[in-house]
Amino acid sequence: MEKLSLCFRPARTERCVQASKSVKVLFHHRIQLICHCMLIRMKFPFIKWSILCCLVFGTIRVSSQNLDVDITKSINPDNPNSAFWKAVTNSVNYVAVVMPVTQFSVGLIRKDPVIKRQAYQTVGAIGIESVVTQILKYSINRPRPAQTYPGEIFPYQNEEGKSMPSGHTALAFAVATTAALEYKKWYIAVPAFIWAGAVGYSRMYLGVHYFSDVMTGAAIGVGSAFLSQYLVRIIFKPKPPVTAWTL
Repeated sequence: MEKLSLCFRPARTERCVQASKSVKVLFHHRIQLICHCMLIRMKFPFIKWSILCCLVFGTIRVSSQNLDVDITKSINPDNPNSAFWKAVTNSVNYVAVVMPVTQFSVGLIRKDPVIKRQAYQTVGAIGIESVVTQILKYSINRPRPAQTYPGEIFPYQNEEGKSMPSGHTALAFAVATTAALEYKKWYIAVPAFIWAGAVGYSRMYLGVHYFSDVMTGAAIGVGSAFLSQYLVRIIFKPKPPVTAWTL
């Protein structure tokens, strides 16, 4: 048996070396593309981040096709009935309503145009995220994990709809990124992104989304927040003062 195994070692070693070289070439091209994107001055920052996210996710996808399912299985238990994670996954709907309503209310009471603009930016991010998510869900048409892997991935309830991308995660990251862009305080940004990440984790724990669904949803949420910020700056751009030369 030792001689037989030794005979196969050179072939296996050669295949491993070739696979290693192909992976290195793949990462080399990806790094070149990433550097190229970073050198280009884009007018739309969300496009740059979306491209970078797609490159990273694509590299992960190529390197291991089963990684997506394996990560989801490792997080999803046989009986996902944790009240905590259910509360986390449901919290996104309340936060997405409370945040813009509070901003609008405070802006009206104080008659502060800056706070009103922040409310518009939050609503814009949520709206963009919702449209993009629904378009991708029906375009990709990916079944829920439990439908593809019955008996291996266990959902906490039978949810209808499509899997890719995760709408809860996209909404959470849209709100969290908007809060970070608007207030620019670490003690707001850090808890906001921890909460958004917890929402994404809860979707996998509860067995209703794959890892790639969650990561794609996070990228959509971040991109929607940047796009909303850009649009709000254009719409509410301060008008130049009227002078005798402009009359």
